[in-house]
Amino acid sequence: MIGGAIPSEIAAERRSSGALQFVEKPFDLAVFGAAVQALLGPWLEQEGRGTLGALNAIDVLLAHCAANSRVNIELRSGTRTGEIQIAGGQVLHAATGRLKGEDALQEILNWSKLRLGETKLSGSTRRTITNWQVIVAETLREIATEISQPRRVRLETTPPVAGKTIVVVVVTEMLLIFVEDILTTANPELQITTALSGSEGLREIERVIPDLVLLDYSLPDFNGDELCERLLENEQTAHVPVLLMSGHVPEMTAAARFTNIVATIEKPFLSDALMSLVHRTLKAPAKKRAKAIESAPTAEPSDEEVRLRAYFISERRRESGLPGDARSDWLEAKQQLLSETGPR
Repeated sequence: MIGGAIPSEIAAERRSSGALQFVEKPFDLAVFGAAVQALLGPWLEQEGRGTLGALNAIDVLLAHCAANSRVNIELRSGTRTGEIQIAGGQVLHAATGRLKGEDALQEILNWSKLRLGETKLSGSTRRTITNWQVIVAETLREIATEISQPRRVRLETTPPVAGKTIVVVVVTEMLLIFVEDILTTANPELQITTALSGSEGLREIERVIPDLVLLDYSLPDFNGDELCERLLENEQTAHVPVLLMSGHVPEMTAAARFTNIVATIEKPFLSDALMSLVHRTLKAPAKKRAKAIESAPTAEPSDEEVRLRAYFISERRRESGLPGDARSDWLEAKQQLLSETGPR
């Protein structure tokens, strides 16, 4: 859902859970791509998470706040009924049974199997709620275990590689959540360290000396190719293999000249494609990792992968005012997927 910002304290607690992903306007393509990837996570095969089947009162409330709606939300769960009133991006009032205000809001936010309705809010509305952000954040903390630890489904293509360490360095928290969730779902035994900048990533890599680095090319302080160069300059980190991720193919291809980059993958990508590269790299002996990646057979990309890549190609083409059509986008997407460095 693209709209206004949701409160930062709620975003921090909510992370990638819930039925909806929120992207604040204005946004750049990297942020939008990260939101798409978050919804493509391995939980798609699990019950509820990341689908409208998991829609709850918090999702609906945040959607209306982000849209700056003036609305009365009517909620029903079994025999219980209630209402939440929103205006100007704020929750003003809630009521259910004999409860009103913040007590009512806290009660409603914990309801499940909701039936929803809404009407336009007219006239003046009394305000009985002032700390709705705190109530929502506390509710999210209470249900965090249930949301963040869904039934694990191990990816069939990724047997466990026990005791391995991975440092993930990416540009957005949403992409970080997506990648971390893929790794822990595929193999809970992996030891994962994360960073959101090149300087932080460099410190963590030097501290951990991991078995693999998953590196975003575009970082807020310096690009991934510079980080790779700094790793090569240090004798202790020069041997650490790097899997480079980027939505900018020319820059990523140029960066692949560094000997510590054993594979690249273009964003957005599906979880199976990423885990195939990760598992093959970790499984190979340290001195043979690059060779193992280069010699592995390349599989035909799935229609789902091609369709997703073609969508982003068409968006970039339209932004640049370049000619083309759906067929040419599809063919270019397939060619890119087949020619990417590293097996799929």
